[in-house]
Amino acid sequence: MSLGIEYGTWAALGISILAILGILLFKESLTLPQIIGIVLIIGGVLALELGKAAH
Repeated sequence: MSLGIEYGTWAALGISILAILGILLFKESLTLPQIIGIVLIIGGVLALELGKAAH
């Protein structure tokens, strides 16, 4: 897998994990567009990983 995809994958996962930790640890709230964004990030990472497995 190319370095660009790996970098994007780790960056996206880091953002998602930090947002979830903010909710759990600091009782932050998220709006619906923010929740949809996190779901799309996770979906994108899964698509990249599944695409890698197809080759």
